[in-house]
Amino acid sequence: MKQKLLRIVLFVFICVFIVILYTYYIITPIKLSYVNSFDTSAENYGDYWVVINNKNQIKGLDIDISDLSFDVSSYIITFGRELKELKYKRLTYFPFTKTKYGIAYLGKEYYLNKVFIYKVPKNAEIFYDHRMMEKDNVQYCPNPVV
Repeated sequence: MKQKLLRIVLFVFICVFIVILYTYYIITPIKLSYVNSFDTSAENYGDYWVVINNKNQIKGLDIDISDLSFDVSSYIITFGRELKELKYKRLTYFPFTKTKYGIAYLGKEYYLNKVFIYKVPKNAEIFYDHRMMEKDNVQYCPNPVV
């Protein structure tokens, strides 16, 4: 009886350990789809991206948002570069252990006056971590990710 209980406890411990490793230490991809790109009058300086959850967040940009449905999706806007892939990682220290911080994999080619829009699931809840170094938030992909 003791051995059976010990095996069950060991099995549960191993399962919990695997879940913790997967949840906090694995970089997980996010399903995204290209929506559109726009030429803007403003020049883009720097490689950055933002998550947009409602119309009010993009009032300052001169882009058409009539096709965007904020009820079912969130959107990623990149400035100057195409977004090839988006992944997230959770941080291991409190209070950020449940927050998903995004890592954008951008194309090498730079477009000075262009904005790209991508759709992600509304429940993705991805954040740009302003505390990280730029190299941790942005990576560059010379070729499209298949």
